[in-house]
Amino acid sequence: MTSSTYVVPEGITREVGSEHFAVRAGEKVGPVQIAYAGPQRIDLRVPGELGIGRVLVGLVPIVWCAAAWTLCLREHLLGERLRGCVALSLMAGVSAMLMISSLGVAWRFDGKRRWISRRVGLLARGCNARRLAGLRVESTRASAVADVQLRMVLVDATGVEQFEIATWSRREIDRAQVDALANSIREVMGLGGAA
Repeated sequence: MTSSTYVVPEGITREVGSEHFAVRAGEKVGPVQIAYAGPQRIDLRVPGELGIGRVLVGLVPIVWCAAAWTLCLREHLLGERLRGCVALSLMAGVSAMLMISSLGVAWRFDGKRRWISRRVGLLARGCNARRLAGLRVESTRASAVADVQLRMVLVDATGVEQFEIATWSRREIDRAQVDALANSIREVMGLGGAA
């Protein structure tokens, strides 16, 4: 699929078929931003689903908890209302965790160390790329409630999905751009193609 590949200081450039696509830092492939692209590393930022509406809904239990603790401490009712304040604190904690899980995801594909790291908010998780066999770009089936999506996933040797990197609406993205990004990641990490 790739006719030629060469590295330039700004990123990785490749020709796919007759079209010419560049994977460079600062550019976007749909909503996915390429933060860094080099011969040994690619960093991606995938936006999350946390919007202003979800932030406002998520802040309600947190503000409610702060108000309850303030009133209990100010009115010296802590002994009577401790259970309610603790329950509200737990609700506020769950709300904060749900908001954090809706933040964007930062991916780092480090070919030199063969390490893939995934960071959501302040929480990071790493994976040894030697345990993965390939990167697959697949289309989902059309349904009555959802459009066809392109998915980029990391798979193990048996073809089982391990991580979903990103999804794109098939109507809004050119498949060749996604394939160029996938091929760049495969090249940097030494991964195989579709399983």
